Amino acid sequence: MHEYRVWHTGNGGGPQDLLRIKAPDHESAAIEYVRRYENADADYSVASGDVHMPVNVEGGNEQKTFIVMGDLNPRYMAKEAASEQS
Repeated sequence: MHEYRVWHTGNGGGPQDLLRIKAPDHESAAIEYVRRYENADADYSVASGDVHMPVNVEGGNEQKTFIVMGDLNPRYMAKEAASEQS
């Protein structure tokens, strides 16, 4: 795991939104940043597919920019109901 400095640049974002994130690579750090950001704001506009967020990731002597997008995949489960016996 490496430590990355990560921040978003869209919608008034910038270095003031920086988080230090441990991840195996730059791309994973960008995704984790957006997960944390959306959890904090309870917005989930990226996860719903409505918004793409530009994210800068610094680490290992290089800076990369990613566009993080989401895909809302609902998950359904079924559980057999207990039958009522008289």
